[in-house]
Amino acid sequence: MLCRHKIHFFALIKISMKYLFTVVAACLLSFHLSAQDSTYSKWSVTPGIEMNMVPVIDPGKADSSGSSLSVAPYIKFQFYSGIGIKAQAYLLTSGPQPGYYMTSLSPFYSIDKKKISMDISYSHFFIKGNTAMLYTPITNELYASLTYKAGSVSPVGGVDIGFGTDTSNQANTSATDVNIFLGATHSFDWDLGATTSLNFSPRVLFNIGTDRYFEFLQSTGFITHGNNFKKIIKTNVHANGHRGNKTTTSLPSIAVNNLETSADLNFSIGHFSIEPEASLFIPFAADGEGVFGYWQIGISYKLGK
Repeated sequence: MLCRHKIHFFALIKISMKYLFTVVAACLLSFHLSAQDSTYSKWSVTPGIEMNMVPVIDPGKADSSGSSLSVAPYIKFQFYSGIGIKAQAYLLTSGPQPGYYMTSLSPFYSIDKKKISMDISYSHFFIKGNTAMLYTPITNELYASLTYKAGSVSPVGGVDIGFGTDTSNQANTSATDVNIFLGATHSFDWDLGATTSLNFSPRVLFNIGTDRYFEFLQSTGFITHGNNFKKIIKTNVHANGHRGNKTTTSLPSIAVNNLETSADLNFSIGHFSIEPEASLFIPFAADGEGVFGYWQIGISYKLGK
């Protein structure tokens, strides 16, 4: 078992080298420019990596299920006005077909002011078609969220729209999914030293949406990271571009799907940050899978600050 994990690990490193090359090049360029002007910078470059679990299947076995650690290196370029772009590659570390399965490219606008925090982005997902990864027709995302910082409890809300083309039934039909999230959060901040800080942000949200497909939308991690996703999504497009035996005559309407409680921890030392987060979900559907959750860990190094 240990040997097999080592093989998967070295295969992952080999595959990801070409994607990490741009990260290294950007880092070297940023170090050079920072050395030229160490007092002020109008932009930043942030290389990083995100890790979480995703469901996988064995295409040679009927109704197979499992999970794999997903490793996703990224590079983010942002002006201090809030406009930026993020490129990220996604790789499976184990399962029937470890290796690359997707790239996302996301122009965005993000601000964090005294009274409000806002994020707006568009993402396109370039999906390779890794046979161990579940099929999704959702290849585009429009995302917007707003937090109003009001005393001890800050209201937060947003909308997440996914769209693309469903080719699983040998016909090109449009596919859409939407998730609206509403709730409250609070941010606890501690300065632990001159360059060291800790932030803890718990929140409670209602997720109101359609949950039609397996997808990589930012606000529906309860689908993307759940092994029992078949009990969550409301259509039968599950894997490898093929539908199951059940047929549907109409797409489901929007509904209150679950209550989400989450916590985000951010520990920073200088330009280096580590950010673990975890979420629990309480579904409202009678045929739901019961309380479930997921986790993610992000590591980054911000240059040009």
